[in-house]
Parts: sequence; structure tokens; C-alpha cells
Amino acid sequence: MTLSAILPPAEIGGHWTAVGTVTSADGATSAAIWLSEDGLAWHAVDLGGADGRALAATEDGSATVVVGSVGTGTSQRAAVWMTPAGGGTPQLVPDQSSLQSGVGSSSTAPAGASEMDLVAAGTIGIVASGSVAGRPAVWYSTDGTDWAQEPSLERLVADRHARLTSLLVDPTGALATAVADQGTVEEAVAWDSPDGIRWTSDPAGTVGAPGDHVVDDVVWTGEELVGVGGTRTSSSWSPEAWVSPATGAASASIEAFPSASSTLRSVSVDPIAPSGAAALVAVGGAAGSPQAFESTDGETWTDMSMPAPPADEGSATADLVATWGTTTVVADSQPGQPLVWVRRSGRWTSVPAASFGALRPTAEAVAAVEASGRLWLAVDLDRPGSSPAEEAIVLDSVHGRHWYRAAAIPGARLSDLATAGAGLVATGIDETTGAAAVWSSADGRAWHLTSDLSRAASPEALTTLGATDVVVGTTPLAGRGAPVAATWESTGATHGAPRTLDAVPTIDASQALGICSSAAPAAGSTPTTTEAAGPTGTSGSKAGTPALVVVGWSTRTGPPPAPKARRATATTVPVAGSGTGVAGQTSNGTEAATWSTSGATTWSPGSVSPRAGVGSEEEMLGCAATADGFVAWGQATGTGGSQPALWTSTDGRSWTRVLPARGRRASKAPVGPGGPWTSVAISGADWLAVGGSPPADLALPTDPARSFLAADPSAARASSTADGSGGVWLSTDSGIRWQLLSGDVEPWSGRSLSTTVAAWAGSSPVVAGDLGGAVAVWVGVPAS
Repeated sequence: MTLSAILPPAEIGGHWTAVGTVTSADGATSAAIWLSEDGLAWHAVDLGGADGRALAATEDGSATVVVGSVGTGTSQRAAVWMTPAGGGTPQLVPDQSSLQSGVGSSSTAPAGASEMDLVAAGTIGIVASGSVAGRPAVWYSTDGTDWAQEPSLERLVADRHARLTSLLVDPTGALATAVADQGTVEEAVAWDSPDGIRWTSDPAGTVGAPGDHVVDDVVWTGEELVGVGGTRTSSSWSPEAWVSPATGAASASIEAFPSASSTLRSVSVDPIAPSGAAALVAVGGAAGSPQAFESTDGETWTDMSMPAPPADEGSATADLVATWGTTTVVADSQPGQPLVWVRRSGRWTSVPAASFGALRPTAEAVAAVEASGRLWLAVDLDRPGSSPAEEAIVLDSVHGRHWYRAAAIPGARLSDLATAGAGLVATGIDETTGAAAVWSSADGRAWHLTSDLSRAASPEALTTLGATDVVVGTTPLAGRGAPVAATWESTGATHGAPRTLDAVPTIDASQALGICSSAAPAAGSTPTTTEAAGPTGTSGSKAGTPALVVVGWSTRTGPPPAPKARRATATTVPVAGSGTGVAGQTSNGTEAATWSTSGATTWSPGSVSPRAGVGSEEEMLGCAATADGFVAWGQATGTGGSQPALWTSTDGRSWTRVLPARGRRASKAPVGPGGPWTSVAISGADWLAVGGSPPADLALPTDPARSFLAADPSAARASSTADGSGGVWLSTDSGIRWQLLSGDVEPWSGRSLSTTVAAWAGSSPVVAGDLGGAVAVWVGVPAS
């Protein structure tokens, strides 16, 4: 592992963040992020992107921005990972020409590798720097998603034959520092910008008096700029700091560091330090002799007496620092097992390498289906640092208690599994090509790629109709600003062009998430699981019943949000009704949607009652055929937050939501963990449903007693997020009444888990889900 940045918590109750790169034994790299509640124990997560490298990071408000590169050789390109709007793990920003190697507004160099290795964010936007084809490159973005290469600073750096060492965005604009080789002298140079786009040289031209100087890091204290680095006298380097008041006066050079050697490489400012307290911490020192200093004003520095590294880490250096409250975290940036020091309330602790967790493989249960007298479970496996990192595993079991690895599909990320005669079919993404794909197997053990659907497609579920495979998902549509629901039907060994399901031009977006056929399940069978297929073929279909039904969601049409509402707040969006929205509402929301066909050629939209209220979010995630028609499941949000939802239909065209119930029946709705029902399995009159909330991305439980800010433990407690919850429900009367089986009972109590897949193995209910990044399976007996 190689660390490249340490970030302090962004708020009370937040987490310490580290970013860096993990290199596997075969040389493959993975960009990674680690979180810690206290700086002592760290939790690792892969950021994604083939051959990723995370080289720098910053905070932009509550969002984390990580920069680096993906790819290798001349195909290496600059990369950005950004926390999504809803929070969670930073996601890789879509590729764009400004990030690609050799492509940019100012680059005249031939095609070659590009990367970002510095980044800063603030009120004017986000500025990053690095290289393109070996030449200096600078990028600017207002939101972290769309980037443009900026020529102004690139020219200034190239003219001085300089190398950028730090970037800073402060309330007045942006600042960049660099070291310029002038013969035998290394000069520290600074440029500033009011907007991150137009850059000018510092009036003094260079930083410090004539001679060798380097500025490695700069912070804004709220009143002044403080930079740290070093100065060379004779043949050795010594620490140096600079202070530049907000008045714009010339900076003052500070060289009096007690018992110091080498340069300072990083500086951090404590945003919550009380007046008069030491708010600044700078680190540096020679190999094997880490040093840290603290200061209240950037001019007078006090040695913090860092401990020497352990004997087996004798060459470790202090390169990265972050400070918040009474805690300071210092890290070594050399490749290998990173050495971390944590200072809490004046005492230093050396963090063992084992506490700084490596990236671990994670597995996710996707779908289960019964075929040939066995239960088959599809699992997506993510192995950071391996090539390919993605692999689909197919497991099989007779009764759900003992599982066997039947097959592996390298490079596949599956979304659904279904029966096809005596065999199986699966759909998902082929990570080696980036295209949506379909795989098939005659025996569940030997799999082959049937066809690629398209690179832009997002497949969600599939079923078979006779000898035809039907895949549902989303695809782009000309003239629409967002993807729409679509199907793909097989014609021999390949799947045809996407058939869009939405014919309503006012619908901005839609998505197909589940599909089922009209053959009613026999008593005791296991017709369906996650988002998935009903039984194969058309035998048993009722006259006039559609052969196939697709469920999902579409953007809500109808009355626009109301500018005013009486006695309404933004949290009282109704689940039912078609009236206008509440005051201040900006979105019409989504509503459950269905489509049906008699032969997989002409699709007709269905009707769903009651309509979702304006602004609420409603979606069907899967469906199944029953003895009386069809059932669909998913979620509905409204006054009670996110709730499991269930719809029924006798003909596949007209649907009625039965859960959450309306009016006096509302109290009979399932209780327990919030979130959608992701899977419903049917065995005669016994219906098994699972759902709950998924594990929170990058979430760690907050222990107020160990909070780094003991002054307000309630704030830390209030900011903690539940790390997943499992929900399992049983109905023994075909979905009329439900009982919550999970909750504060074994085997689901006191754990961080999620339940995502339901199935039946004969008469035994089977549930699969996530338990600490591993697939867990529960097997039981139906009981009231």
C-alpha cells in the first residue's frame, strides 16, 4: 500500500479519511480509500477503475474528491473519484476528453499517459494538476464532474521549468507553489488566481531570499497563508515556514525550528481549535527520524516529540498530516505497509500495519433460482488488485444447507439468473468489454457468452419464453435526456436491438427492473427470486393473460409541484393520491410502472392504482406469476419514509397496491427495517419476502465513548448511520397477512447485515444476503 493523503473529519462525528494505492503481487494496482473513527483502526474500500492509482485528495464541502489515474502505459488517463450527492463511497467520474492521455485544450504533446497528483477545492471550484505525456497539466472544474484543461498555469510552469508542489483554494482565489531548477539553485515559486483559470506570477517572483528553497504545502488559517518546506544551507536541508498575511504583505520566512533536520513536507490546520491554541501542525524529518511541530501563528513552532518508528520500519518518514481537535494523524507515504502515528490528548501511538486494513474481496448475493432439482445462487465477487477484479460465482445446493461452487465466470458482474429449459441463463455486465451481456449454461457448470447487448445498456432481469430469452433494463433513446425501459429478445444465438417500452413523450426517464411470465406456479415450486423470472414457457397461462409482464418505474407525470401548500412541509409528501406537491417541492418524483405483451413483440403500458403522490418515490423491483394472476414488489416513500410495497394484478395490466395499505388498513402494513422488498419467493400459499436497508457505504459505527470530540458525544451519536439491517417476512395466506420474522431475534439480531435474496428449497425457506462483505445464507422452516 502507498498512502497519498490524510484528511481530517469534515464535521463532528465524521471520519478520518486516507487515500492511496494498493499494488497486488502481479503488479495490478487499485485506488483505495480508508476510513477510521479514531485514526487507530482503518476500514478499506476499493474505489474502482482498472489499474487505478489514488494520488491526492481534498474535501469540497461534505464531498471527498480523489484524483489519480486509471489504466497503464500510454492508455493511462487522469481520473477523478467524487462522493455522490447522496453520500457514500466516492465514485469514478465518467471518462471525458479532457482527462484522456494527450487530449486537452492546451496539450500539444503526442498521446501518452496522463495523471492528476495534486488537487484543491473551495468556493471558486476545484483545481487539479498533474501531467499529460510527461508535460505539466492543470485542470479546473466547478463541480468535480466536468473538467477542462487550463493553459494559463501550464504555460507559467513550463516557462520556469518548474514542478508544482502544492495547490490551495482560499476565500480570495487559488494559489499554486512550485520548485524551479535554476542551474544549481532550486527556487520556490508561487502563482495565484482569482478563479482557478487565469493565473499570474507572485509579485516577488520567488518565495524567500535568494538561494535554495522549496514550498511543499500551504494552508489557509482563516487569517493568513502558512507554507512549509525547507531551505538548503551548504549541503543539508533545514525546515522552513512562510507566513503571508491576508493584507497581501510580503511573506515572512521562519527558519527557527528546534532540533530539526530535513524539510517539512505537510502542514494541517485544526478548524475547531479555540483561540490561542496550537492550530497548526507540520511534519517532516529525515528517514527514520520523523518530526512534528505545532504552532499557534505559523511563526513560533514547538517540537511535538514524535516517537521513532519500530525497528522493522526504520526508514519510515513523516510525510502526511491531518489534525482535528485533540487528535493528530501522521502517515508515511513510502510504498509498503504504511506506518501511521496518532497523537491523542498529547500522547503518541504507533499504529501497527495490521490495523491499517488491506483491501479485502467482497461478495454479493444476486439471485437464486430452482432448476433440475437444485437451488442455484449467483454471487458477484469483487477482488481488488486482481485482474480481472470482477468475477461471477455460481453455487448450487440440494436443500440450501450445503453449497458447492459450480462455476466461475471471469470478468462478469451479474444482475439476474433464470431457468432456460433444463439449463440456466444469466445477464449482467461483461467487465472485460464494458457491454451488457447474456451467458447461458446447459448444466449450470459450463458457461459461455451468448451475446453482447450494447455498451450503453443496463440489464436488470431476464426470463425465457419458449426458446426466446427476454432481457429487461434501460437503454438511451434519441431525444430523451435520460435512459428509458427496454427489452432485448434473442433470435437464435444473439439478442436483437433494444425495444423501448415507453411511448409517452412526456416521461423523461423510466427503468425496467423485473420480468415474469404468465405461467402460474405449481404448489410447492420455487418460481422466482430477486428481480426475477417467473417459470419458463407459457404452459398454464390463462386465456387472455399476457405472456410477459415487465415492472419498474417511470418519472411521474401530472400536476406540477404546487408553489404553496397549507399545513404542509417538505417531509409530508403523500404516498397515495395525485394532487399537487408540497411547498418548496422541486421534483415530481417517480411512480411504479408496468408493461405487458402477448408475444414479446408489442408492449402495452399498464395502470397502477393508487398513483404515487407528487414528489414521492415509488418503484417495482420484481414480479412473479401466482395462481390468481401476478404480484410485484418494491418500495414506496411518503409520510412514513421508505416502506416495503406490494402490488397485485389479476390480468397483468391493471395493478393495485396492497402494501403499504391506505386508510384504516395502514396499521396492518409490515413493520421492521425500512427500505424496499428486493425479493419475494412463492411456494403455494407460503410467500417469503426480504429487504431492509443495505450496508451503508464506508460507514463505521460511532462509539461516543471513544469519540475524538468528547465535548459533545451526542453530536457524534446523532451523526452515526445504521450499517444495514435485515428484513425477512412470511405470509402463509398468499400475501394477505405478513409477519416479520427478523428484527431483534436470532439469527438477525445485533449484526450489521442485509438480506437481498429469497428462495425456497423444497419446503425450506432460504435467505441470502450480506454479512460484513461476505455472502451469508440462512435456512429455516416456515413458522408463524
